[in-house]
Amino acid sequence: MYIGDYKTDKRNGKGRKIYSNNDVYEGQWKDDQKHGDGYFKSETEGWEYAGKWENNLRHGKGKFTNLKTNEWYEGEWIKN
Repeated sequence: MYIGDYKTDKRNGKGRKIYSNNDVYEGQWKDDQKHGDGYFKSETEGWEYAGKWENNLRHGKGKFTNLKTNEWYEGEWIKN
């Protein structure tokens, strides 16, 4: 399910997507891809990421947290 902005029948702008496995992404979109500032939480894999995205990849400054172990990394990301 997606709630948010559309442009030319694609997710563009700000929005929230809840995936069928209950993972959630909330943030900016560009042409149906996570792009810009956003937050993703994976219930299935037990992690979350808050930061920059580019073409569906973690790219730029961000913080990744393993929710099972509470270990985290905060810094620069290059294409995941």
